[in-house]
Amino acid sequence: MLGMNTQKYPTNNTNFRLAVVHAINYTQLLDTYSFNGSTYAKNYLGPITPGFGAYYDPGNLSLYSYNDNLAAYYLNLAGE
Repeated sequence: MLGMNTQKYPTNNTNFRLAVVHAINYTQLLDTYSFNGSTYAKNYLGPITPGFGAYYDPGNLSLYSYNDNLAAYYLNLAGE
C-alpha cells in the first residue's frame, strides 16, 4: 500500500504523484510475493478496500501501468 500526503511537498504536486505511480512495476511486485502460484496480495485502485463496493472505485478507473518513460515525463513536468 502506498499513501501520499497531498498537503505537503513534493506529494502535493499531481505530476510528481503520477510519476511515482507509473514508476512502480505492480506485476513484478505481485510475482515477488507469491508461493506455489498463489499471490499474497492483489492490485487495488481505490482509496479504501474493495469491500466497500461503490465507494472503492466509483469511476471504474483502470489500474496504473508501469511505464518508466511516462514516469520520467511526469517527473520533468513536476519540476524535479
